[in-house]
Amino acid sequence: MGFSWLNKYDLLIFEEIDSTNSEALRIAKKSPTTDLVVLARKQTGGRGRSGKFWESLEGNLHASILLRLNNKPSLAPQLSFVIANALYETIADLCQDTALFDQVKLKWPNDLLIRDKKVAVVLLESINVDNAQYVVIVFGINIEQYPQYLSRPITSLKNENIEFANVDNLLNLLIKRFDSLYKTWQQEGFYRTRGSWLKHAYKLNSTITIDNGKNKVSGVFRSIDEEGKLVLETEDGKTYNFADGQVLW
Repeated sequence: MGFSWLNKYDLLIFEEIDSTNSEALRIAKKSPTTDLVVLARKQTGGRGRSGKFWESLEGNLHASILLRLNNKPSLAPQLSFVIANALYETIADLCQDTALFDQVKLKWPNDLLIRDKKVAVVLLESINVDNAQYVVIVFGINIEQYPQYLSRPITSLKNENIEFANVDNLLNLLIKRFDSLYKTWQQEGFYRTRGSWLKHAYKLNSTITIDNGKNKVSGVFRSIDEEGKLVLETEDGKTYNFADGQVLW
């Protein structure tokens, strides 16, 4: 491919595989000595949050980054915001001279939206092997197709008339962005990552409803805290921090 980041990351490309995150976890169990990127042209068993099936349509981008984490393992969840910022910058740049530029947003905890419609998603998984902590950063971008049957709004880059060379070129742009933002996170902590994410946060300072699996709570989305938890202010002035949950559409 001739991409500069290949000096730092091994790249594995599969025409077909169960899922890039499953393959990355299998590799992690062998204690790899380098970070790597796993790309699949087609996934037969894509996995999303909580092990849910992730439909992987041909022509879309399905990939995972496997990192050996030298920072504290407790900081690993912050990497979902690092990759989210990389996704935002990559897609927003492609929309730079169009009316879509201001319509690209980051939806907590793991979605990229265009015109209030999901176009990309991220997922984090981790594993400890011989006292070494590995993190798998999974991401998918709807490029050519998107599921038609889902109840929530969803779209693709093609549907939004966003043009780029090809899938490999898009991966190159994204990993270059990620590697730069990852360095910043390693050197400076979560402060700048958090600030960048909040600049593009969907529904920030607006009333939302979050479902954490036990309760549905409505309030004003005020921020994310230093751990990436969503900060919600309810009508009675109380503040709640949510580590997980789904912001309802």
